Amino acid sequence: MITTNTTVIDLRDFHNPDLVWYILTGLIGTIICLFGIFGNIVAAVIFAKPSYKYSINCVLFGLAIADTIVMIWGLILMCVPINLRYFSVGLDYLYGPVFQYVFVIGYSMCGMGVTTSSMCTIGVSLERYIAVCHPLRARVICTWKNASIFLVCVFISGFIFNVPRLFFYEIRISEETQNLSTNLTTILYQLVSTHAGTLRRIVAVHNIVFNFLVSFTLLAFFNFKIYTEVSRIGQKIMVRFVYN
Repeated sequence: MITTNTTVIDLRDFHNPDLVWYILTGLIGTIICLFGIFGNIVAAVIFAKPSYKYSINCVLFGLAIADTIVMIWGLILMCVPINLRYFSVGLDYLYGPVFQYVFVIGYSMCGMGVTTSSMCTIGVSLERYIAVCHPLRARVICTWKNASIFLVCVFISGFIFNVPRLFFYEIRISEETQNLSTNLTTILYQLVSTHAGTLRRIVAVHNIVFNFLVSFTLLAFFNFKIYTEVSRIGQKIMVRFVYN
């Protein structure tokens, strides 16, 4: 029995689009995801070539993988179900137990992709900051090995931070009907929020503090330092040009 304070996530309502919603998410969203996945895979293949073994390319490789993860699961969890629901095909899969488990896993994987993408973006800015503002140290710090270690730590931490999302929902039978003429039983499933209060608060604080506040602060700091250093070097060049 579902208690009154339990939140039910009914995917029949979630994936019941009108024409505008279908065009924006089902059609345009699918095209964007497919092009994004293709572009990121091509970028990842290029950055992984031995001739491109630079620290910045290693971090960009990780960024391409993280963005691909987000777009693949966005395609699976949003675009494909909306297309299926709009054309009324594959509903047995959409409301069966398989997709419910896919939804729970994909929800966690999307969070991991967003977290690792944020970390990789910070890594790109950090690498550029060291290369521009501390060029003598860049040869020692900005190496392929260090960038690879950074990527491993990023993906592991992104996975750990988002494991709690797997426990946010549980799958229950929402409706069970039997056709007397065919003697077939139809079972519909739905996601039920478990109200894992502590886990939800931890994930919410992590998203607000790290994915937004810390990320934007670090990006603003690194890019500001890069801008000031480039401006200072440019002024020196102009002074030398004028006096020579």
